[in-house]
Amino acid sequence: MATATCTATCPTGKQTVTVTVIKAEYRTAFFNGHARSSMKITVKSDDGWRAWGTCPGNLELIDQPCEFEGETWTEQRTITKGDRLTFTATFSPSDDDPGFGFFKRPSKGVLLTEETETVTSSEPQAEPKAAPATNPYRRGDDEFSDGE
Repeated sequence: MATATCTATCPTGKQTVTVTVIKAEYRTAFFNGHARSSMKITVKSDDGWRAWGTCPGNLELIDQPCEFEGETWTEQRTITKGDRLTFTATFSPSDDDPGFGFFKRPSKGVLLTEETETVTSSEPQAEPKAAPATNPYRRGDDEFSDGE
């Protein structure tokens, strides 16, 4: 079976990309006697390069609005083949094929809908952070001083 060669090369370093999922699956790894599953995805860019890595954590389960006969509710689903995503990750090309690469530490994942290309995300919008509470168990000399 002949493989198609890609003229575009996989990006290098931390990048924000928009891609299409071509494969999604859960993989189980064992660390210190404990099993841990994570979703791995293979993606393809509009330029033609492909990459493999971990799905952004906020996209492993997506809240999807549903409507039927006038009733509306929300269902959860996972990333599937054909979904369009935008996320930020650290990319590195493969040593064997510059058109294929790997990515790690994905973040800021959003799902793009096909119909409108509007952004949806299961991540709640960030609220302004309140000032941290004073810890009564913290020693006074560890506190930041204002120069006095």
